[in-house]
Amino acid sequence: MTAISSFEDDILSHSIQLKSFEWNEIKSKISEFSFTKKSVIFNQHFICDKVFFISGGIAASEQIMAEGVSPIARFFSRGQFCSNITSALTKEYANDTLIAITDVSGVSMSINFFLEEYYRGNAFGEYLRKKILETLLFDKEIICTKTLLNTEYRYRFLEERQQDVIRCVQDKDIARFIGITPQGLCRFLKYRYQKS
Repeated sequence: MTAISSFEDDILSHSIQLKSFEWNEIKSKISEFSFTKKSVIFNQHFICDKVFFISGGIAASEQIMAEGVSPIARFFSRGQFCSNITSALTKEYANDTLIAITDVSGVSMSINFFLEEYYRGNAFGEYLRKKILETLLFDKEIICTKTLLNTEYRYRFLEERQQDVIRCVQDKDIARFIGITPQGLCRFLKYRYQKS
């Protein structure tokens, strides 16, 4: 399945019916992309000008630190949008870098097209508004999860809400999300396994 087909399926899954001319207009404004593992999708030292829809693979938002390990704020996986809307709206540098944790594919659109449709679009605008609401609710869950300094709770969040991360992401990157060392994650998983 192509990234564009996956995008169309996601639109349909939100009970949005696009007329053929509307879909053709959207297709003329989006582009397929693919990034190999460890590629930078957008950099915190630039102003963000695109919105990405992930159709395959996993990306992560991280703050690149001059020293030490860079923490992962969140993972993005199939069916999710990712961008730095704050950077796009304020025309200031982004505060995070989006990295391909695995090979990643999807579609991108300019921030201008995204905002035009988000604010004034009919069917496609409704879809974008639904997706942004989903993103806000998901982000709130992540904030609550990361506020609780509990490895079990953070790991269980990934198990329940982002199973593809548990399946496909290396433990060192899961540890960066949870906020512990890879060795700490290994000890946690060993202890957890022994308890079950």
